[in-house]
Amino acid sequence: MRMEMFHGVPDAALAVRIPVFVEEQGFVDEVDEIDGVATHVVLFDEAEQPIATCRVFEQEDTYILGRLCVLKAHRGKGYGSDLVAATERYVGSVGGERLALHSQYHAKGFYEKLGYAPDGEIEDEQGCPHIWMVKVIKGDTKMDFLEIANARQSCRSFDADLVVEPEKLERILEAARLSPSASNGQPYHLTVCTGEKAKQVAKATQSLGANKFSSDAPVQIVISEKPNVKSALVGAKVTGTDYRSIDIGIAAAYLTAEATTQGLSTCILGWLDGGKLRELCGLDGAARLVISLGYAKADDKLRAKKRKTTEELITVLK
Repeated sequence: MRMEMFHGVPDAALAVRIPVFVEEQGFVDEVDEIDGVATHVVLFDEAEQPIATCRVFEQEDTYILGRLCVLKAHRGKGYGSDLVAATERYVGSVGGERLALHSQYHAKGFYEKLGYAPDGEIEDEQGCPHIWMVKVIKGDTKMDFLEIANARQSCRSFDADLVVEPEKLERILEAARLSPSASNGQPYHLTVCTGEKAKQVAKATQSLGANKFSSDAPVQIVISEKPNVKSALVGAKVTGTDYRSIDIGIAAAYLTAEATTQGLSTCILGWLDGGKLRELCGLDGAARLVISLGYAKADDKLRAKKRKTTEELITVLK
């Protein structure tokens, strides 16, 4: 079993929702405009077939959980509870404190067991009684890091019409600031570019036809190199390792992981015109990376990750 998160409704989610909500329960208008901005959670079985799904999106000061369903053949195995728990971790990880859902009334008991309380009167929705339910998310609720690792990918299709909220950008940059570095030297600087400057930076990554998609990202973060502290310089001389590139890579990893928890997408660009970037951003050190940041388009599906096997990558010695 594996669980993945998607930005914009994936075919895998619809492969569960259509049979359950449309064919089995008779609802219509199953896909709506919210699907394009929501985060979707999908549970896959051992054969890589989707068997359960839900979605979550932010509305004012509340996150809304919805479209939770499990294929009929897989019910009674706790998969619905697993989806709710994963959603709660996600909401907690992005600073959410309140999670609400519009439950079918017959499922009220299921959600009450998970800590949700009724909030309002019974309402009719397409002939089916529903009731709003709410849960306060504890501050220690965290998104599992493997969920972040599975959800994060190099975005090649940004939605140019969606802006990055300042509070989310602040958290993303704070994650980079808190990343570890050799001798705590942090030998780099982050230059955040938006508006016309972001488009100019994107162009500096597009020589020979590369990275054309980066122009649609509303934020470009240029990571440039700065002098290292003396202790790290001594270590570099003794070991022959330039810790600056390692530290920049760690900062980029922290930044992109936090972006994923915020529901945003990133692409780390190393193909760039360093001289042009120094000129555009007024840098006094070499430009090493550009990170394109924004919301992915609704149809930007999560791709299968091509990675080495555990046996190829890891050796355990005793």
